[in-house]
Amino acid sequence: MLPDKVGIALEVGAGEPPYLTARFMREQGIYTITLDRLSKSDCNGDAHMLPFRDESFDVVVARHVLEHVLSPYQVLIEMMRVSRRWLLIVVPINSGKSLSWPDHLWGLDRRAWELIFRRLGLQIDGFEEGNHTEQYALDQGLWQDLEWRYRLRKGGP
Repeated sequence: MLPDKVGIALEVGAGEPPYLTARFMREQGIYTITLDRLSKSDCNGDAHMLPFRDESFDVVVARHVLEHVLSPYQVLIEMMRVSRRWLLIVVPINSGKSLSWPDHLWGLDRRAWELIFRRLGLQIDGFEEGNHTEQYALDQGLWQDLEWRYRLRKGGP
C-alpha cells in the first residue's frame, strides 16, 4: 500500500520494538522516523501535537493507533499537517475482540472512519482488508484479528 517515490516517512505511535512498520519501510529504502509517547522510539511526542514542521514527510503512518488516542480527528489533522501528500492508516475491524481491549477508546465502523477522512478532505486512494497476524504479535499472545488498511491522499480528487 506504500505510494511510489517515498523518501522519508514518519510512523506515529510506533509502540515497542521491533517497530514492524518502520522496519518494513526501512527495508524498502525509506528513511523512517518513529514517534511514540511512551516507548523508546526515535522521537518522543504526542500524536495530538506532532513536533515537526509542516510537510516534513512524504508519508505519515499510523498503524493500530487511532483507536487508542483521545481524539482521532486531531491526530489525523496533525498527520495531514506534517505530510506532504500521503497518510497510511490501519485500524482494527470493529469486532468483539477489538472492543474488549481496555485501551481501545474508539470502535468505529468503516463508514464512520471514511466519513472522518472525507470531512478532513482526504481522498481514499487505496483500501485493503487483511489479517493482523505478524509473528511478533502472535508470540506476545495477541490473537489473530482483521484490520482495515487505508492509503489516503491529501487534497484534490
